[in-house]
Order: sequence, then structure tokens, then C-alpha cells
Amino acid sequence: MAVGHGTRPARAGRPVSADRPRERWMDVVRGVSVLFVVLSHATLILAETYPVPAWMLRLDVLLMPYRMPALMALSGMLLPLAFRKPLVVYYVSKARTLLWPYLVWVLVLAAVGNLPGPILDPRTWYATSYLWFIFFLLCYFTVAPLVRLLPRWGVVVLVLALISVSTPLDVVSDGRTKSLLYLGGFFFAGYALTLYPGLLRSVRARRPLFVVLGLAPVVLVLVTGAFEHSGAYALLSSVGVLGVIAASMIAVDGGRTGFVELLGRNSVVVYVTHFPLLVLLVDGAARSGAQPPSWATPILVLALFVLAVAVAYGLVRLRHVRIVGWLFEWPSTAVPRRWVGVRRTDVPPAAAPELAQEGTP
Repeated sequence: MAVGHGTRPARAGRPVSADRPRERWMDVVRGVSVLFVVLSHATLILAETYPVPAWMLRLDVLLMPYRMPALMALSGMLLPLAFRKPLVVYYVSKARTLLWPYLVWVLVLAAVGNLPGPILDPRTWYATSYLWFIFFLLCYFTVAPLVRLLPRWGVVVLVLALISVSTPLDVVSDGRTKSLLYLGGFFFAGYALTLYPGLLRSVRARRPLFVVLGLAPVVLVLVTGAFEHSGAYALLSSVGVLGVIAASMIAVDGGRTGFVELLGRNSVVVYVTHFPLLVLLVDGAARSGAQPPSWATPILVLALFVLAVAVAYGLVRLRHVRIVGWLFEWPSTAVPRRWVGVRRTDVPPAAAPELAQEGTP
């Protein structure tokens, strides 16, 4: 059974793949978002051991409306490309690129002594620690072929339902499930954007306006000092994500975004590697008895951030080496050929939803 467009007629509103190169702004958004995540973890992990200035914690809250919603939305926008694959190939691909690295890096986390529970406890493996992002993506991609059966308006209803159902859940007692539903709204909102390409055409045509509108979450945080992934805040995050998309389009037009694009194309590498490294460095400093002066904390955060990004970049460059590649993806050579299909980088995607052709009305 195939889920790709090449096996059946396009439905109303379904984008039909065009042989165009991958849109660079998508990689910029993913790259910037994952860098925001690294900066956040550098700040918060250091704050568990050493005093961090209040303005740095405020900066972390300022970036909260953007980083995870943008990462989820951009992942959802890649669904039309994933749907080109036969169903078996689709699921094998997600097992290779999401389930495998999740399992590997849970073990790495156990090795550095940072698992939230006993490794043999099944609850420890549920969206564990910082790897919840990979776990959530695996859940979303698992149900996505069913979501594809919905009409366009049905996808929008699903997005609203996920956010609405998540809102009354208690973040303290069931934070993972609350986040799973809430951020699922952004994942499938990204998919919805590919079904309504006119919206992204509007963003491209009015980029400066959307950049300004995208600052709305910043204004809210500066005024109230708070933000949360819940309820009406989703609307502000949605506007913020569109602002990030518009800013990324402008940045790509200006050139010199190659480094961020590379990180965006390899965002899983950056994501899974940075956290254990930061934990090891900060724990090592604490065990050594180091007590840096308070004025040096921002410098330490920056140093941790730069080092984590540098290590991730090095691993991206070494990803072609078999032993390194195994850390992030189960190799295609270890899977029956009929279950692998065509590599994603070899398939010309309809990655420009605002340029994609729409199905016959």
C-alpha cells in the first residue's frame, strides 16, 4: 500500500509534488530553532548548579514561543514529502531515523547518569528527559497517514482539538501528555500549511509585516514576564512561527545562511548530542569544586553553547563515517532494499508549499 501521490489521484487541496529543490528557508527555520534549544539547555543546565542572571532566564522565556512550535511545524511541513513513499517504506524510514536514535541516546543518557528513572522501568522510556522531542515526532509520524485521510478542514479541526484538549491538563501531574497534545497541534498545523499554500504565499509577499507581527510573543513576555504552552498562547506562538518563517525567507535572500541550513538539515544530530555533553561539562565543573564569579556566568553559557554547536557540527561532517552515522540513523544497508526506497535527499520534494501545485478542486 502506498501513501505517495504517485499511486492515486490528487484530492482537492492536496499539494502535488513538483520537481523543485528543497526550500532553503525551511532549513534556516529548523537550524535557528534547534540553536535556540541548545541555548536554552545551556542556560538551564548551568542554572541547576550555578546562579544565572535573571535576564538570561527572561531571554529563555522570550524564545519559548518560537523554538519548539517552529521545530514541530517545520517537521509537519515535510509530511507531503514523506507521503511520497509506500507505507512500509514510510514506517521503516521513521523507525530508522527516529526510533533508533531515540533508543541509542536513551542509553547514552543512562551512561552519563541523567536518566529520570531506572532503565528497566517502562515509564523511563516514555518521552524521557530531553529526548521527548524525538519521541513526540515518532508519535506524530506514526498517526500521520491516518490524518492524511482527512479533508483540509478536518486537519484544521484536528489542530484546534489537540490544543483545546491539552489546555485543561495539569502540567505538573501529566506534563508530557499535555505537551504531546499541544505540540501535536503545531506539527499538524505545519501539515495544514502545505494544504493551504496561499498563506505561505502571503507570508512571502509581506515578509516585513509578518516579521513585525511575529514579535507579538516577545511583547507579551516583556509585559507579563510569562509564557506557557497552553490555550490562547498557541495563537501568539502561531504568529511567532510565521514571523520566524518570514525572517528566514529574508535571510536566505540575503545569503550567508549555509551554516544554519546545514544544522537545520541535520537538526536531529544537533538535538540529541548537545544535552549529554552539557550535562557532563557542568557536572564535571561542579565535582571539581569550581566556583566562577557571578559576572562570568553569561560567558560560561556562551562557551557551553558554542562548544555544543561545534561538537554537533563536527559530528555532522563525520556522519558519513559508519560508526558515527550509527549514532543517528539505522543504516539503510542493514534493511532489506525493498523497505528502504529512495533516500530523502534524492527525492525532489514539494518543499515549497507556497509554490506547490494544488490538486484539482
